[in-house]
Amino acid sequence: MDDTQILPILQAERARIEAIPIAPSLRAYLDERFTRFADAPALNFFEDHETRTYGALGREAWALAHALHTRGVGHGTRVAMMVPNRVEFPITWCALALLGATVVPVNVRYTTREVAYVVSDSEAQFVVIDESLLPVYQAWEKAGAHVPADRTILVGAADPGAMTGWDTLLADGDPTWHADWPVAGSDLMNIQYTSGTTGFPKGVELTARYWLLTAHIAYHMFAHKPKNVLAAQPYFYMDPQWLTMTAFYDGGTIHAARQASASRFVDWCRQNGVDRALMPEVVTKQAARADDDDNPLKSVWTFNWRGPNRAASEERFNLSARECFGMTEIGLALYTPTQATHRAGSQSCGWPLPFREAEIRDDDAKPVPRGTIGELWIRGDSVAKAYWNKPDANAVTFVDGWFATGDLFMQDEAGWFTIVGRKKDMIRRSSENIAAREVEAVLQELPGISEAAVLPVPDDYRGEEVKAYLILVDGETPQTVTPEQIIAHCTTRLAGFKIPRFIDYADELPRTPGRKVAKHKIIAATGDLRQGAWDRTVGDWLP
Repeated sequence: MDDTQILPILQAERARIEAIPIAPSLRAYLDERFTRFADAPALNFFEDHETRTYGALGREAWALAHALHTRGVGHGTRVAMMVPNRVEFPITWCALALLGATVVPVNVRYTTREVAYVVSDSEAQFVVIDESLLPVYQAWEKAGAHVPADRTILVGAADPGAMTGWDTLLADGDPTWHADWPVAGSDLMNIQYTSGTTGFPKGVELTARYWLLTAHIAYHMFAHKPKNVLAAQPYFYMDPQWLTMTAFYDGGTIHAARQASASRFVDWCRQNGVDRALMPEVVTKQAARADDDDNPLKSVWTFNWRGPNRAASEERFNLSARECFGMTEIGLALYTPTQATHRAGSQSCGWPLPFREAEIRDDDAKPVPRGTIGELWIRGDSVAKAYWNKPDANAVTFVDGWFATGDLFMQDEAGWFTIVGRKKDMIRRSSENIAAREVEAVLQELPGISEAAVLPVPDDYRGEEVKAYLILVDGETPQTVTPEQIIAHCTTRLAGFKIPRFIDYADELPRTPGRKVAKHKIIAATGDLRQGAWDRTVGDWLP
């Protein structure tokens, strides 16, 4: 098959998928599945031996919804949720969806400073938090700015004290109760925080229909229809949330791991009969095994893989691997269809999915000719409404129904989209987005540091690592402001994945005419950004 043959297939698939009815609300979507698939397995947190059928999930979700409602949670109530991958997360998420409340997922690796920012910025009225994370939360509580104890729900605690225990809440609820107010696809379901160029995370406003549409697209986009889906990413990210809704589409099962593991990924799929997964590229770096092709996987989503590596993995693991492009703000946007075998080894992200349009534009937001590099803009059904409380960012990012992704793309003559790089000053470490400006702000809090510039360093294992260039205050030296002191300072203010791995000192850095640090000039002038830097992993200077 070639590009001319695939175009009619894409057009037909788009029309077919867009014609399939979508539930009017998440309540309707979930309730229908609780009933129709009552005896089928819905949740499998296999490392914790926690499972739920659809019927059991429905009873617990409605009981929890009832108990939450008696304590003041209702339509539109914002509930921050800081819970690792355990079964209570999706049960609580479903309960809040039934109520029409709004979920504010919080990264479980955040420090007190970061938790305080997200909970305060979102104006969360309730907090659901895991017992293991309570010390981080209580440090903020001592400062006097927090959600009161009677609106804080503690997961996993035998004695929640003045707070409410999640298990107690569940036991108090009536599983036969149903809310008597309407909910809609337009309801604000999530304020999903994601890093951006403004330095601190921005809350992306995602409606209930966003999740319904993402699950609809994800289920139908490939020839193979999933029944057992793996979620190995943290639930506070968007991925396990849409993966769960996708597994639920036709009564399938979401199989959730506590945390990602490249070495155990394929074995998890074997043990649980997983036929669809979002597969990290690092899985392909594991030592080859004779039985690699003996697994139940039929198809995998890949994001930003190297083309040749993806093609080799199809043969190695006996599956269909297709490149896609998506973001929190737009959900799934571009894809390579199953039938496009001739593009399996390319770097292209494919074509716009159903319900999505794509354009490449210049710095003046004007469309560019094919073959020209520019910024990718996306519009379509249920793209994010806006950033929460960020009018300045909204004015330049959400324009006339379009979303400016900040990513550089090129569209070839056949119409295929290929990512070239990122306009945004971001670092992508494994699955984490890190805003350079936020790390720079923390570094510059340290007395003795005059200025900081944070850059990505290419890394075979994590994609990118964080490097900080530092200009010290006059009179200070690397012996008085040591790398160890800098790391200790960052540890109290940044999640571990944001802390610089590499540190370098400079008397001056290249500048733009506006006196901003010209990071592109640093990268262009340096063959290897690691050379001569202090490396946190070895605790010493590299040659």
